[in-house]
Amino acid sequence: MRKSAFTLIELLVYMAIMGFIIVVAGKVFSDSTGMRVRTQSMTKATEVVNATVALLREDLGRMGAKEWKVADQSEFRVDENVYRNLSAIGGDTSSFVLTRSASGEKLDAISFNTMDFSSNGELLAVREISYSVNANKELERRCRTLGNGTESGECPSGSQSSQWPDEPKTIMAANVEKFSLNPSIPGIRPANGSLSSSIDAANALPTLFPLPANNSASFAFVPSDNILSGNNTNWITLSGFKGNEQNPLNPTPPNFDMVFLAEPNSGSCKDFSFVSGETYAIQFDLHYPAPALDDDFCRMCIFQPGEDHIAIGLRKHSDLDETFEGVPDFTVFPPQTPTDIGNVPTLRYQEFSIPVNKDSDGNPVISTLNACISVTFAFYSPWVKNGRLTFSNFKVFRKTNEIYHFAADPDNYLYNPETHGTNKADVKAFELELSINIRGETTSSKSIVPVPNNGVFVEGSP
Repeated sequence: MRKSAFTLIELLVYMAIMGFIIVVAGKVFSDSTGMRVRTQSMTKATEVVNATVALLREDLGRMGAKEWKVADQSEFRVDENVYRNLSAIGGDTSSFVLTRSASGEKLDAISFNTMDFSSNGELLAVREISYSVNANKELERRCRTLGNGTESGECPSGSQSSQWPDEPKTIMAANVEKFSLNPSIPGIRPANGSLSSSIDAANALPTLFPLPANNSASFAFVPSDNILSGNNTNWITLSGFKGNEQNPLNPTPPNFDMVFLAEPNSGSCKDFSFVSGETYAIQFDLHYPAPALDDDFCRMCIFQPGEDHIAIGLRKHSDLDETFEGVPDFTVFPPQTPTDIGNVPTLRYQEFSIPVNKDSDGNPVISTLNACISVTFAFYSPWVKNGRLTFSNFKVFRKTNEIYHFAADPDNYLYNPETHGTNKADVKAFELELSINIRGETTSSKSIVPVPNNGVFVEGSP
């Protein structure tokens, strides 16, 4: 009987097939193991980044909080330890110090002041908190208690001006590749995105008129036809208004008077550059002088809303008779009694925005309006035209606490208000970016952290 068996060729084929199967299976196992390790590393990195960013956002968001209500009382108190340095020239009302590393590293450091409250809302202390990356690429958090506050184990008493001790500290994350805190810049990003134009010293000032460099609250109105006294000072009295006769049977074009805000002794209206998309404010005090000796009553006190008009608006610098589309005048109502008799409010305040146009593709187009600020008077009540009005403390602001942008990265990475001539108090947000690496897997997080309390100066009981 013949016995069956594998031939040598069959055996070799079998071994080759089995070898191939083993190699494929080993590869699949190796890949699945590597994928599992990578997934675990990415998950761990994500968990660490998210937890660290959450605490960073909580800490940074409380930056500059400085006011609290006294228990069982109606008063609020302010702790000035929250400010970085009120005794500095001009007074530093911000609550942080930012150090930006070389652009190749992007490992920043920040220390900032905030308030710490108990669970029932009582003030415990003003804390100074610091975040920085050490030589081992570890993100460290330190804390110390300023002033006479209640210290804790992680926040011992210390001085803001002293060096940070090595302990206590908390390691928030290891293997940090990037820790970037990009401070906001007031206003919208310029069309060309360049840093130099976005923080131009003249345009970055929140007060556009009068400029602080003038060291004066003086202003002027042009032309001078209606000016009774005070031009080129911090107050101006206007009188001699045209007035209008109400005659329905013989209507005539209305008479009105118009003056323009000007710098002292300039002779022409102040040329403002208003950027579309930004918000501005006009503020001044409006007074009724007490009746003069030859007046039998306060003529301006019979101002009739709906008939008599006082309006503030913008006019084209190139043609003072032309207005801007989408920027209407706003009405001003004067007080109803002489303001130097009793406690009569005199402050007038109005905000306005310049509309943003869009191109054919629907993209916003940032533009600049060259405008003069006008004050228009149209009086119909018989006696009002013979009255007088006094303006004082005329100011024009940019609203820096509502609109901001960030310097483009990486070209302008090193933007820092302390070194670029801008005001730290105007920083209202940080662009936070954190990247860490665990077993070769990098996870990043990028977010905007608003800091609305930074730079806000509050007066109150200590």
